Amino acid sequence: MTTRPPTARGMSLIELLVSLTVLALLGTALAQIYQTAQTAFLSGGGRIALQQRARETLRRLTPYVSCAVPAAEGAEAVTAPPVTPSPTPNTVLEYTSPMDLLGGAPVDPRAPVSRKYRICFAEDPRYPTVTGTKPKIWLAQIGTEIPSDNAAIIGKRVLADQIDGFKVIRPTVNSVEITVTKNGTVKTARFQDRTISVSLKTSVQIPYYATRP
Repeated sequence: MTTRPPTARGMSLIELLVSLTVLALLGTALAQIYQTAQTAFLSGGGRIALQQRARETLRRLTPYVSCAVPAAEGAEAVTAPPVTPSPTPNTVLEYTSPMDLLGGAPVDPRAPVSRKYRICFAEDPRYPTVTGTKPKIWLAQIGTEIPSDNAAIIGKRVLADQIDGFKVIRPTVNSVEITVTKNGTVKTARFQDRTISVSLKTSVQIPYYATRP
């Protein structure tokens, strides 16, 4: 008695459809993972660049604020914004200091001269509450007129540009909190522009001698 050798059997149509479906699902999952990873990489790089820009701005601002000194005994070194229990963000910081922050002249300890300064986020430091279309962070030496909006600008300098937000609050008499915001666009995995925003905050402690007694 002879036996017939087994015949080769191929895939059925149902098996082929199931295999193609599984491959399609795996391909879709891998494509989504790749797209998510690429988007995270692109946006992460853009966010780091914005953070560096905001951090550099805060680094430049801190030394100017920390040199605040009261103009007279019993006075406060920082005159604006006011200290409030629930501080409201402001775009103008005003304080006094004997240091010549714009000209660099040495301070005479025997006869110090108090100067009034303004750091503001505006297009023109003469109008500190008007942001305008292209605002910058200014350092300006101003006169002593009251109210300070009428004060003359003695000298000015741009501390930072290409910044999209600047807020100042005074939670206590001897501290100032500064928040800087920088906006930018990054490319997604589909090469579309996406807007992201980065805000960094720092707290500057005014020296002990600059507080109210």
